[in-house]
Formats: sequence, C-alpha cells, structure tokens
Amino acid sequence: MRTQKDIATPYVSGDSGKIYALNLSVPEAGEYILIVNCDSSSIFRNNALTTSTYPMGSNKIFSITGNNIQPASGNYQNFYYYFYNTQVSTNDCVSPATIVPIQTAVLPTMTIKGDSITSSVAGNYQWYLNSNIIPGATNQIYKATTNGIYKVATSAGDCQTVSTDTLVLVRDPNGNVITGITESNPKEISLKISSNDNIDNLIKGNSFNIQFSKIQSQGIGLEIVNSLGSKVFQIENLSNQPTPQHITTPNLTTGIYFVKVYANKKVYVQRVFITNN
Repeated sequence: MRTQKDIATPYVSGDSGKIYALNLSVPEAGEYILIVNCDSSSIFRNNALTTSTYPMGSNKIFSITGNNIQPASGNYQNFYYYFYNTQVSTNDCVSPATIVPIQTAVLPTMTIKGDSITSSVAGNYQWYLNSNIIPGATNQIYKATTNGIYKVATSAGDCQTVSTDTLVLVRDPNGNVITGITESNPKEISLKISSNDNIDNLIKGNSFNIQFSKIQSQGIGLEIVNSLGSKVFQIENLSNQPTPQHITTPNLTTGIYFVKVYANKKVYVQRVFITNN
C-alpha cells in the first residue's frame, strides 16, 4: 500500500482528507474480505442510508456485497464503508488481438417460373406485394395470385436484406396475362420498336430492337400478340436500360401485331408490322 500526496484529487474535490491507493491485485475471480485496522485515525462511514446499498460496483466485474455490521446495530444495507473512489483495471488481463470475420449480407434473388416465385436460400422469408406485407407468406416459394411488384425480405441471424422489386404477371392456362394491369400510352416510357435497319414500328424477319426509359421496376416482360389477340411470343426479364436491346423471335406470318411491354405496374402497347419479305 502506498499513499498519495496530501491534496484533494479530481474525484473528491474539496475534501481535505488523505486518500490511499490500495492497488489490490485480484489473482482470480472469487469472494474476498477486506479488513481495515486503525489506531488513532478517523475512518468515516455512512450509517443512515435509506435504500438498499449492496451489491455495489460494476456488474460482472467487481462488486462490494456487504459488511460486518451485526443485526443488533441495524440493517447492514444502511451502512457503507470507506470505498468512495473505487476503480477497477483489467489491463493485466487483456487477451491477444483476434481477427473477427465479418459476413456481408447478400441480397436475396428471385426466380420466376409461371406464377411461382422462388427466393434464394435463407433462414427466414417474408414476401411483399406492392411494398405491402403479404400475411402468412413466409416460405421460400410463393405462388402469385395478383399482378404486381413483388419482393422478398430474408434473414439469417440478426441480418435482414430485401430483394429488388420485380414485376410478376399472373397468366391463365393459355399463357395470357390475366387482366388487372392498366394499359398506358407507350410514349410514357419513350417506347421505340424498330427493325435492324432502324425503321420504326417495323419488324423484318425474326429480330428487332426495342428501347425504353423511365421504368422503375425490374422484371420487365414483353409479349407479341397477333391481330386476333393470340399470344405468339413472350420474353421475361428484359434489362432495365435506356439503350436498345436486340430481341430474337420465331418466324411469324406477315401482318399486324401488337407488342406489349409490362412494367411500372402497367402495360404499354405498340402496334407494329411484321414482314418476312
């Protein structure tokens, strides 16, 4: 035990008494008894506390749990002895530095087959339609019953990630999209369909170029229907990009057709002429 200079410390500003640095070393966890013997010095204590005092100290590190007051003198919880500036140092117990691996959460992906949507593998799932929770939709696979923008939130441990928004179109047994999507003017997305030699609204042979902009959703779908309303071609998941995309179709009979683009919870229809000449 060593003494400090006879001055007040920052912890007991204004106190003219002497403070002793005990520097007690605790070799291992356990219960210890501190005994103070004094001769001519006065050691002050609190003896009229009105609330329970013990245990006192840092939880799970160091706690003072009581004293030796006898029941005849009163409740030991109303007495507190001596230790007004308790500091605990664990510098001697610092462990070696250890590399802690951090796992980066991966965004879930969605696979669409028909009207079934499958999420990539995760611990838990929650499906959303148009940004609203679908009650009870907590499995890896969800069967869509309504056209709209779907996404899935997945979690592994305490980490949750959400997939990108994807347009899902519900189709009848013949493969036609079930009604419920608003038809909009193709100028809204600057829709342009052209032949390979850049003639607008003309498809020559079995390929053409398509270009659009101002589309907010992923999972962009395209259909071609003939003048009788029968679907003759479809493709899913066009790229959401402002530059032209090249589309290849089967050989179709010369005539009037309608190209339908499904995006933004709407369908955009453009009349085109297809020729094999």
